[in-house]
Amino acid sequence: MLGLVESGKRVEITRRGKVVAVIVPPDPDETAIEELVAAGHAPADWRDKQAALRRRLHTLPVRSMQAGPPAGSGAILADREETGER
Repeated sequence: MLGLVESGKRVEITRRGKVVAVIVPPDPDETAIEELVAAGHAPADWRDKQAALRRRLHTLPVRSMQAGPPAGSGAILADREETGER
């Protein structure tokens, strides 16, 4: 069974036809980050910091973009109209 997981397969464990557990290969991103932590290139508490950031992001108000060109583009276009450039 672990050979299947090593080869990248997901294995479901059932009891009386009901899935009670799932064994999956490790997430490559998680493995890479753990290697960075072990090498001292990332903080050991990176998961806690990531969770705190996610909580913070969920508390921020939603901001929407206004339709039309960005303000900088509008200034350039107005300047071109004044000088007759196209």
